[in-house]
Amino acid sequence: GAYCPELIQNDPELKDYGTYLLGYYSPKFSQASTFAEIANRELQRLKDEGLLSAGKQIVIIAHSMGGLVAKEMLTQLNRPNREELARLDRIKGVLFLSSPAQGADLGEYASWISMNPQFGNMQPSDLNAFLQQLEDSWQNLLRDRDLLGLTTPRAFCAYETLPTRGMMVVSRVYAASRCDANPTPFDLNHQDIAH
Repeated sequence: GAYCPELIQNDPELKDYGTYLLGYYSPKFSQASTFAEIANRELQRLKDEGLLSAGKQIVIIAHSMGGLVAKEMLTQLNRPNREELARLDRIKGVLFLSSPAQGADLGEYASWISMNPQFGNMQPSDLNAFLQQLEDSWQNLLRDRDLLGLTTPRAFCAYETLPTRGMMVVSRVYAASRCDANPTPFDLNHQDIAH
């Protein structure tokens, strides 16, 4: 029953840290923004609010589709432009909790009945150009980081091992992405891994 932002704010060891929640519209059946549109909008909001300014250090914790939004935001900062690279360097780490880097069967099923493009963009990556491009851009970002001798952003992946309502949402296969450690399994379902 704990709420992660409150845990952070109430932890004496984290008293010097702030919490910023990012949310977006994701209806089950009607039209909505694409992941790229959400990432553009939220990245601009972070810039406008000064959260990517000098002296800031950011750790992103992203769950499920939020991991795809976070990846898109970070890859947009991986530009040969000093200002954007400086902003990217302020992102110290990313934790992807059951983020469908390789899509999800549920995305395919949902795309059959929904007009929400987010579900179509979560279809398994073998035939999903959006996820293939996003994963290529993500891998380029981490290779660029390594070639430049940078240490950030560090990336960590976790996935659930228990079904949600009888169905696996993001297993290890679908959570697979380049991270700085082996993916971590949690004996939780898709919703509980974020709590």
